[in-house]
Amino acid sequence: MSASVAKLAKPQLRGHFNDYLNKTFIIASVAAAASGVAYYFGVLVAHRNRREEKFKNYNADKEFERLRDLGFFWSVGPKDPSKALYNFKGEMP
Repeated sequence: MSASVAKLAKPQLRGHFNDYLNKTFIIASVAAAASGVAYYFGVLVAHRNRREEKFKNYNADKEFERLRDLGFFWSVGPKDPSKALYNFKGEMP
């Protein structure tokens, strides 16, 4: 062999799979933590803020009257039956 040919480094045979698994688990752990944080702030906190904003001025009696006037309740008839969404037989007018 001539001196101008460079020798290639020997491939790593021992522990290669373990090193690969360690690297993969670290990357997967970081990705899972990042997606968990993104879900927390993007979905859970936003949902909590929307729910707090909704129930800040929520009036259950007003909501009941609105649904009653639409005819959603079978036991309580609407004030104006002509504006009811359903009649008492469950059919649309």
